[in-house]
Amino acid sequence: TSMLEPAMIVVVEEAAAPEVHPPGPLARRNNKRGVIRQPPLRPGLRPVIGTLAQLGEEDAIRAVESAAAAWDRGQGEWPQMPLAERIERVQAVVAALKERRDEIVNVLMWEICKNEADAAAEFDRTMDFIQKTIDTLTRMDAEGARWRSVSGVMAFVRRAAIGVMLLLGPFNYPFNETYAALIPALLMGNVVVM
Repeated sequence: TSMLEPAMIVVVEEAAAPEVHPPGPLARRNNKRGVIRQPPLRPGLRPVIGTLAQLGEEDAIRAVESAAAAWDRGQGEWPQMPLAERIERVQAVVAALKERRDEIVNVLMWEICKNEADAAAEFDRTMDFIQKTIDTLTRMDAEGARWRSVSGVMAFVRRAAIGVMLLLGPFNYPFNETYAALIPALLMGNVVVM
C-alpha cells in the first residue's frame, strides 16, 4: 500500500466555467455508430477530467525510504515471496484492469488525445505483453538455475531481483510503456517507485 496519492486521478466532476456549446471539447465519437457522447453538463459548467498529485521533496524522500524499507536488502516480504504467489498477485491486478478496460481506454483518449482504436490497441497490447511475460517467466523458472553456455562462456545463470526501481511512464504510450517496465520488475521481486 502507498502513502502517496496516485500520479493520475481521473474523475469527472463539475466546476464553474464559461458556457460550453455542444458537442464540447470532451465529446467523443463512437466509431461504430457515429454518435457523439460527452460527459453530462449543467448550464455554465464544464467537466474536470483529472487532477495531478503534486509531490514535494519530503514526499519523494518518504516514497524512496518506504521502497527501501519494503526491499529491506532483498529480505522484504515482496522480494522473498515465491514467484508463483507474485504471479498470482499480478494476475489479480490484470483481472482488475481488464474489468476497467473501457474506462482506461477513455482516459487514454482524454489525457493524450488518442483515438478510440489506438487507445484500445494500447490497452490490449499491454494485456497481451503481460501474459507473455508471465508465460515466459514461468517457463524459465521451470528450467531452473543451472550451468549453461552464455556467449561462449560457461556460467551458472540464476535470475533474481536487483532492488528498488524508479519508473517514469512516457506521455505518448503511458499505459503500455509503464506496465511493460513495471510488471517484469515486480514479477522478479523488485520494489518500484513511480
